[in-house]
Amino acid sequence: MRYAVLGDIHANLEALHAVMAHIDGQEVDACLCTGDVVGYGADPAACLELVRDAGMRTVQGNHDAMAATDDRPRDFNAWAEDAVLWTRRQLVPEQRLWLGELPLMARPEPDLLMTHGSPAEPERWHYLELVILAREAFASVDDRVCLLGHTHRPWSYRMRGARVVGHHMGRIELDPAARYLVNPGSVGQPRDRNPQAAYAVYDTGTRLIDLHRVVYDVERAMAKIRDAGLPGYLASRLSGGR
Repeated sequence: MRYAVLGDIHANLEALHAVMAHIDGQEVDACLCTGDVVGYGADPAACLELVRDAGMRTVQGNHDAMAATDDRPRDFNAWAEDAVLWTRRQLVPEQRLWLGELPLMARPEPDLLMTHGSPAEPERWHYLELVILAREAFASVDDRVCLLGHTHRPWSYRMRGARVVGHHMGRIELDPAARYLVNPGSVGQPRDRNPQAAYAVYDTGTRLIDLHRVVYDVERAMAKIRDAGLPGYLASRLSGGR
């Protein structure tokens, strides 16, 4: 199987269109979404419908969960809170219900897990940015490959024996004796100082995972955020990938 793996779309329709066009040339069998379809960006409903229409296997991110409920957002900064409250008003009840019913974890096939944050306590959406947290994540599941998102940075951790090593993601050649946590970065709000949209292709036959970066119309995405009345920082951060 060849999977396109994408996540942290964050209602950025320009980025999602560009990524989907790029995926069309990759001969993939299925698309997997690691969550946060909405939040931050100006096109939550359109992005949600594109993900659904594409038949993507999708797990729930923290922004998806908060957009689905009327509860006060928890653990959100002021920009994120403003965005999620705005997002709720852009979605019809059926769309919010779909977001609320997304699973926290999914297994597209044996030994392949999807989740948004760490698989350790997935309902708390822990960030995986330290080796010590990667160890906890590896200890919580037995799957050979875990696909995740949340940090908006392309990164992977490999565990072989007791040793855990983190790497900036490019191409991963899967070691049969190792296990992996793989984050393909963000489609709609990259935070690795590269404004290009990010996603990965995982080929289970060749045991290769390749990161792809895709140019999109950042200026248009920024203008739409400002025109929607969302916080200006949510627009300006896109140009610097931060």
